[in-house]
Formats: sequence, C-alpha cells, structure tokens
Amino acid sequence: MKPRITELRKSAVLLFTLHLCLFSAKAALEHPRIWVSPDDKEAINEKIHNEAWAGTFFNNLRARADLAVSKHQTDRDAFLKELPLDWYAGQAAHPRFRYITSSESDRYIIMPFLQDAIECGVVYYLTGEERYAQAAADIMGVVVSCLARMERKGSAGNGGLVYTSDHLKEARIFGAQIPVACDFIYTFVQNGAKVHDIVTGGERDFPFADAQTVFKTYADMAIEVGHSGSNWSVLESPSLVGNTLMMDTQEKIDQYLPFYLNKNTTRQDPLSVVAQSYEKPGDIWPESLQYSTGVAELSTYLMGVLDRLYPDLDLAQKYPNVVAANGRMDPLRYPNDDVISFGDGARYYGPDFLAFEKAYYLSSLAGDTESMIRFGSLIKTGIAKGNYNRATLPSRSYGAHPYFTPIRLLWAVPDLLGEATEYPKPRTDELPFAGIFIQRNESSTDPENAGLMLFVGGAGYVHGHASGMNIELYGEGEVLGIDSGPGSYRSDIHENYYRIFAAHNTVISNGASAGSGGWVNLGIETVQLKAMEPMPREDAVSPWHSFSTTTFYDRHNTMAPAEHQRTLALIRTSPTRGYYVDVFRARSDTPGQYHDYVYHNVGESLSFPEGPDPFLFVPTPARFHNSLNLPWQQNRQYRNPGWHFFEEVYTATATAEPVQARFNIFRMPRGPASMDIHMPGGPLQTYSKAMAPSSKNAPTSYAGRDIPTMVVRQDGEAWTNPFACVFESYTNATEGPAIQSVENLNDGGPFKGLVVESMIDGELLRQYIIILDNLDETYSNPGLGITFTGHFGVVTTSENGDLKSLYIGSGSSLQYGDSLLTADPSTKAAFTEQSTGDWLDYGPPLGWLEYSAFPYVYCVNLNSWMYLASKTLTPGASTWTYIFRG
Repeated sequence: MKPRITELRKSAVLLFTLHLCLFSAKAALEHPRIWVSPDDKEAINEKIHNEAWAGTFFNNLRARADLAVSKHQTDRDAFLKELPLDWYAGQAAHPRFRYITSSESDRYIIMPFLQDAIECGVVYYLTGEERYAQAAADIMGVVVSCLARMERKGSAGNGGLVYTSDHLKEARIFGAQIPVACDFIYTFVQNGAKVHDIVTGGERDFPFADAQTVFKTYADMAIEVGHSGSNWSVLESPSLVGNTLMMDTQEKIDQYLPFYLNKNTTRQDPLSVVAQSYEKPGDIWPESLQYSTGVAELSTYLMGVLDRLYPDLDLAQKYPNVVAANGRMDPLRYPNDDVISFGDGARYYGPDFLAFEKAYYLSSLAGDTESMIRFGSLIKTGIAKGNYNRATLPSRSYGAHPYFTPIRLLWAVPDLLGEATEYPKPRTDELPFAGIFIQRNESSTDPENAGLMLFVGGAGYVHGHASGMNIELYGEGEVLGIDSGPGSYRSDIHENYYRIFAAHNTVISNGASAGSGGWVNLGIETVQLKAMEPMPREDAVSPWHSFSTTTFYDRHNTMAPAEHQRTLALIRTSPTRGYYVDVFRARSDTPGQYHDYVYHNVGESLSFPEGPDPFLFVPTPARFHNSLNLPWQQNRQYRNPGWHFFEEVYTATATAEPVQARFNIFRMPRGPASMDIHMPGGPLQTYSKAMAPSSKNAPTSYAGRDIPTMVVRQDGEAWTNPFACVFESYTNATEGPAIQSVENLNDGGPFKGLVVESMIDGELLRQYIIILDNLDETYSNPGLGITFTGHFGVVTTSENGDLKSLYIGSGSSLQYGDSLLTADPSTKAAFTEQSTGDWLDYGPPLGWLEYSAFPYVYCVNLNSWMYLASKTLTPGASTWTYIFRG
C-alpha cells in the first residue's frame, strides 16, 4: 500500500511549488534546459578543444549527424515522408502516425529519426550551424503534428498514442526523446525559422501549439497510466520530467514537476517513494537485476537534470543511496565477471560506464567528493583495463529505452577524481529483498579459475521466481551449478518451468512446492538468515572458511507447508583448491511426507562413479509427471512444481550407502572438467538423473543445451538426517579431484556433520565439519577428542591427527585434544591455525594478557596450559606466533 499524502505533505508540495516559482524562473524557461543550458556551451566546447577524447567523440557525433543532414538537404519532402505516416483524412489534412498494435516495424523507422533529431540538435547547440537545426526542426515539426492528431488508446492500465496498449514502451521510445530533441531547436524556431510542410510541400511556422499538446499529453499519461509499486514509475519518468520541463510557463512546470518529486498518484510513484527502497547503503531496487540497474541509472539521470536546473533541490544529497546503487553490481560478480542470476535477471552485464558518468556529474553538482572519487575510480579503472573508451561513439540502439548517448560528451567531467584501482570484493554480501546471501573466496594465484563463490536466495518480488531456497555454485572459471534464468515471457515453459521450483537448485516438498499471491501469483516467503560468518560485508575471522545458514517456509505448498533450513559452507584448502558443503533440512507436518533435492549443473552428462553395487538406473519417464496436467492460467495459475519438463529420466533403487555423482563438463575453456558431489549416505534415498531445459544464463559454450540434473528423494522428514552434499569442481587433465572421501561424522546416528579428507600438495588433510541444528547445541566425541558448543565449526588436522586449525563460524567454544578455541561473544566466531610449528591466531585473541618484560609478548592460561606468544607484525596486526607451551 502506498503512503497517502497527508496535509503536511500537501504543504510541502505547495512550498516546493512556491520555491520553483521564486527560483530563477528565467533560467528554467531558457532553451536548451533539459540536458544543458546556454551557459554550459562554452565549457563543453573548451572540453572538445582541450580533451582529445572529447574532440574525437564530437567529430564522430557530428559525422553521424552529417549523414542525416545530407539526406535531409537532398530532398526535405522525401526525407520526411519516410516516416510511417497515415494520411487518414486525405492529402488536405496533416497526417498522423500509424497506430502500433502488434508489429513494431514502424518503431524502427521512427526511432532513427528521433535520434537524428537529438544528435543534430546537439551539434547545432555546440556549433551554431543552422543546417543541423533545420534538419532537427523539420523532423520534430512533423513528429509533434502527427502525435497531436492522435487519440489516446487503450486502458488506464497501459494505453498510449502510437502504441494503442503500451504506454510503458511508448514513454521510453517517444516520450523521453521528443522533449530533448525539441529543446535543442526551440530557440531556433522561436526566432522565426520555418519548417517543412509535408502537406503543401512548402514551409510553415513550427507548430508550437501541437508541441505543447504533445508535451502535456505525455506528462498526463505518465501520471495517469501504468501502475505503482514497480519500476514502471521510473521508466515513465524521463518522459514525465522531460515533457514537463518543455511546457511553456513556469506555472505549468510547477504543477507537474511535483508528480516526479514527491506527489503520489494511484499510478505513479514519485522519487520520494522510489527512494524508500534505498533505505540503507548497498540497497538496490527490489527487482531482478536488469530492472534494478535501470531504476538507479534513470533516477540518477533525472536527479542530474533537476539538480542542475534547480540546485536548491539538492536531490543527490537527499537520496545518496540511489546514486550509490549505480556501482552496486561489482560485488555481485563472480570471479569471471558474470553476475549472480536470480528471478528474470540475465547473467551478462558489463559495467555501465555511462551510468558512472552520470553519477559522477550529479555528485560534482552536489560537491560530494567521496562519491566523485568512487565513480571517478570506476571510470578510470574501466579505461585502464580497456573496457571503456570515452572517445568511442556507441553504435545506435533501437531498444525500448531513452537515448542518452550525447550525454557522454555533454556531462562527462574532464578531470576525474580518484585513481584506477582494483576494488576488493567483500567475502560476503547480501540482497535482503531477494533473500540472497553471497559467499566468496578469491584465489591469489589464479583469480578467475580457482576463485570460489556461491549464493543462496529466494523471495517474492517483481520479476521474481518461486524458486524456494535456491543456490548457484562457481568453479573452474564458470558458473556451473546454475539458476534457470528467464524464458520467453508468457510462454508455457517460462510460466510452468523457468519461474517455479523445478528450474532451481532447491528442495521440493511433497512434490507440491509453489508460490502464491504477490507478483503474478508467484509470491514466496523471503529466505531468512539464521547465522553467517562473516556477516555481510564484514571482515572474516578465517582466510579459509565461511558459512551461512538460512531458513525458508514453503508456505504455499499445495499439499502442506514445509520448513526448510540450508547450511552452505565454502572451505578453501589451498590457494587453488576448495569445496562447498550443502546441508539441507526439510520437514512437513503431513502423513507420507517426502522431499526432493534438485540440482542442475552444466555439462554433457551425469554419472555415478561410486555407489552401491550394483547401482543400476532404469527409465522412469513418468516419475515427475504429477504436474503435467494441472490447470494453467497465464500469470495466475501454474503447473507446480514444473518438473514435468524433465526428460530422459532414469531412477535407481533406494540406497542408504554413500554415493558419488559426477557432472561431466567437456566444453570448458581449459579443457574437460568435472563437478563431483559426495553424499555420505545414512538415510534411505532414491537417486534420479534427468535432462532439464537449457538455462538462459548458461556459459556461452552451453547456450541452448539441456542441463544434466540430479534429483534425490527422501521419504519421511529430512531434518534429523538431512540432505548432505560436498561439491568439488576440477579440471580433469591438470588437477583431478582433491577430495578422497566424505563420511558422516556420527555414523548411524542423527546427523552432526561430515568428515572430509582431501589430498593437498601430497599431504592428506582431514576436516571435521560440525553442523548442528540449533545455535547453542553441544556435540562431544571423546573418541576424536572433539567438543563443540554452537552451530557450525571446523577442525582441520593432518593424516596423523596433528592439529592444523580450529574454526568457529557460529558458537562459543571448540576443543580438539588439549587445544581450546573460545569465540568472541559478540560475533560468536573465532579461528586459530597451526602452521609449520607455529600457532597463528587470526583475530584479537580473547584472554591474552600483556607480559610487559618483552615487547608485544602476551600470555594466557587455556586448559591448564600456559601459552606465550608474540605479535610478529606491527601493533594492531592480526597475526600471532606461538612461542612455547608450559
């Protein structure tokens, strides 16, 4: 529900209106006024003269404008009649445009004209050469006269002028461009210049009345058409603001501009409401990424337009988190620069350097040095890496978005603050609206190929999927355990597979996990954080370990609600090796409950090199067909959970023995690779393998290819003895697997954790990974000499049992033999490491007392032993060296 405008807010709108009237009305009514003012011209031309990149950009922009001008001067009438005109009333009346109802061929005729008009207008503004203004004015004279003769069509939900039922698209294609193009030539035609008349073949006055009709109509449609609560309001706002600023009196501007700034309607959210989604630093717009990034970029653009024109608004200072969101994509990238995939989001987004230029410009208007350094560094880093060249004039694009290319010249600041630098990505991160929690562990020796990263997430939001508690896993330079991504909107497979549970790496309970309510009836509960180390964007206590435990309530399950809990750990064993742990608990209060663990991984095939003897798979084509014939109503009712799209389904006899699965991945840059999954056995489980529809976000070499998929079913609850998996990826020829074995920590009893043995540089590494259900449980194993109180801990030893490290991710104490680690009560985390005979403690050691006879020497009594240690680095450093115990 949107906030109502109280009397106080009405007063604020009135005060704002009075402010605009009193503040530099003359400057506001000068032309051009949207992107630049007449006073900006000299500085921009100096930039073109003094900066090589700006000179090159301008020359290329001018050359492109010359193509349009040349064609225009050859035959003005023939040039303009290439527009898609509808002579609906015969030759005596001015035509209108053809209405667009289905085919969009006319769009690709009109858009080049609008972009030609903008570019010619910019060149005229900078050079004063009237041939550019004449071409632009002739185009816009026809455009506004055609539009002024068109009726608004469609419903209040999404009607338009040219687009009979899609104002959202029309606002971006027409509404955002028309005022900008008219702005640059308005003074030219106000001073008496004529435009071509396509009815008589002669000349006429510029149709100012038609233009004002069009400006008002597009502003009205932005306010009256569409819906609130999504990105629509922002997508429509360049049309709203641009057309408002082109109105011919300050009174009209004062009337309409509050609808962008702070005045609600039932179908249009103002900036003040949009900014509520950016409450904290790091927040992004709560939709999948292609929509989220667009909201930040367009909002920054509009704040730049208005802060330049009305400096006292100070929108950049009022909404800093909106501006900062333009740089938020980088921490969401995998080591190969792909972006995490969730909802309808795509995988491949390059850095948006034009957005950075806009953010820098806006920050410079506000005098925000910190933000200028940040965005200046991002721009310079892109230039240094060869990813961005300010001199490059981008090729034309005719997508449904506003045309901003000339702003790269007009707004770009020559002398950027900040330096090119590598920005370290945080070990962990979060996107709360999507229930996403990220872990990463970068490699110092081979960042792209040996880097490790995963995320877990799930929530209901616009363009979200009913995914449950979904994960992605990275390895060998690619995202291997992949999310489905989107399909073709409104298609059967998109609605009944890609957007629902079976397309995700999740657990399906009772064959009936589903979404309901919320956006297009795909609403699910948001994944909640139970415990995590390090907490998002905080420092880690260990260079080798991290973990998260999250919970999800499968509320809308069509059989019975189910509780889900997922513990994910990222454990590095060397600078180039490591693995993931996934422990998924599920239970449902219904007789005959069962749960299916679903995992998709790119590759050619799924095999099972280890399992019971014999471990035979037989065809089971109907195993997942319970959803096949369910009713489907577009954007309303779905065939949950969607696994009837699985093909080539094979199933083996249930087993309680350990199983190893292997995804065989042949199309990798470094050669064939594998993703191994070790499951230690214990509960009776049934394994199936299948081919799932291709992921829209798969690596290029797997685009359009079906995805091998593993489904593990457990009858009864899967909480006491949950699904437990250890994932390891490796390149076959150069590495091979490091993991030698995976076993249950409590063989035959309730699950308490895993024992993982790896061969690292010729030495066996044994790791006891303790994962308890609650946060304050105690686990004691006298035979191993381990006692742990908490939720997640790791003991690492050599093959002969010598201690290498202790890690508490969430807990109070962890003991192995005589060695005791106690966690900081505030973080419940701690780490110690034994290395070449020295005990290194990462993080300030609790209980250390200064022993003043020696510099930086400390002692502590632990478990009846006296430890003496010295700080080996400068005061305040985090490394301590064990000297002796006695």
